[in-house]
Amino acid sequence: MPDAFLRRCAFLYIDYPKGGELEAIVASRLRGVFEAGSPLLRDVVGFYEHVRAEGRLNKAPGTAELLQFLQAARVNGADPRRSIAQQREAILRGVQLLAKMNHDIGPLESALKSWTGNG
Repeated sequence: MPDAFLRRCAFLYIDYPKGGELEAIVASRLRGVFEAGSPLLRDVVGFYEHVRAEGRLNKAPGTAELLQFLQAARVNGADPRRSIAQQREAILRGVQLLAKMNHDIGPLESALKSWTGNG
């Protein structure tokens, strides 16, 4: 961008939500499906943060992908009262929704298997 344009812009940095704050945001967006603090939501947010921090993906998933992933988990029969490890197959069926690029699907599947202790 040209300097003349940038001088007229205000820059604001907003830190990415983490942990309980992200859980609360997701629970508010998926009201009636997930409650903040539910075992599945807590696990999925933890897995999501792990995948983002690990840096193995070409393009880290955003909040939109997290919401789609959680909605797919429910459609695939996942129970919000159970952990990821207790229902890994239902969760694994939708893990590709976290990917923004096709070649990130394999690493996401591997990360989930490793995350649940069966990798």
